[in-house]
Amino acid sequence: MIRCCGVSASLLIGSNAGDVMRVASFAICLSMVLAATVATSRPPTPETVGTWRFKKKNRPVKVITLGASVSAWPRGNYSQHIQKACKRIEVANRAKARIGGPQLKERFVKQILRNRRIRIKNHEEVWLMFQGGLNTIGTPTMTNNYLRSIYLRAHRRGIKVMGLTLGPWGSKVRWRGGKGLVYRRWTRRVNDFVLGKLTPEKALGRYAYGRKSAGWLPGELPTVSVNIYDSKLRDRNAPLFSDKFVRHKTKWHKWVLKKLKGLSKEERATRLETYVTEARTLAREFMKKEYRAFDAIHPNIRGHRIMAKTICTRAPASWGCDCSIIGRLRWSRKAGGLTLPP
Repeated sequence: MIRCCGVSASLLIGSNAGDVMRVASFAICLSMVLAATVATSRPPTPETVGTWRFKKKNRPVKVITLGASVSAWPRGNYSQHIQKACKRIEVANRAKARIGGPQLKERFVKQILRNRRIRIKNHEEVWLMFQGGLNTIGTPTMTNNYLRSIYLRAHRRGIKVMGLTLGPWGSKVRWRGGKGLVYRRWTRRVNDFVLGKLTPEKALGRYAYGRKSAGWLPGELPTVSVNIYDSKLRDRNAPLFSDKFVRHKTKWHKWVLKKLKGLSKEERATRLETYVTEARTLAREFMKKEYRAFDAIHPNIRGHRIMAKTICTRAPASWGCDCSIIGRLRWSRKAGGLTLPP
């Protein structure tokens, strides 16, 4: 029997046609599981030009969520929590699973910029709440360049940007030894760019060549940055990996060997011990188990609640947020959404 997002496949068999919310939630969640566990060369579905529109006239500030599978989580995601907690905003979630830097930019352009039903000037403010890039984390400078382009094009159209860092992710299997050291560096490069901690040269690498300005141009960084990685999601007090567990996988990893090449025997020994010591701390980069959904990347509803609380503390006053509401929200199957218990 398959269970996903709290829905059992066997319970869906023979369900009545009115139970659309449960079926949709199960289907979306199952697609995330398959995308996370089954390798495939099939590219994402090509984007079409958006035709959606904002609907709530009593919500003068509009927020568009864009990201990949974390943001597209169907049941109690951070966008839904923020929508409930902030009385002046209307949130439109345009996230899509299984897309990385290039596809995120294409989706931004076609779903937002080319959508003729979106009139930026008709609203008090329009914000892009953006989190993405993990699906192309292996090319962090390229990912940063796509993010930079999204931020810049949004600002040029009068859209303010709330940039969310990637969340804590990884597992003991994938982040073991030298491989984990590389993942940590890739993730930090993307997150540090979102937080405005890097120069263009450091953040963009070869994509910074030919720039006339040594610093960032107006609009290339988010209006507001939110550090999801160092939120309460991260298990910063996790036990260290044992020396035996990481040493071999660190010592013989190609990235480590490259870094040790050309050093004297004493320098290699010292540098290797530094890497082994760092590798032992990698478990402290992971998401806490109680906040994980079906894997070590996607937060469950409790994890999304933590994300929403972190975002809420950085939200502008124009959103009209009451962050105390977030902790009291609960998912109601009957209501098909988040509700405040009596």
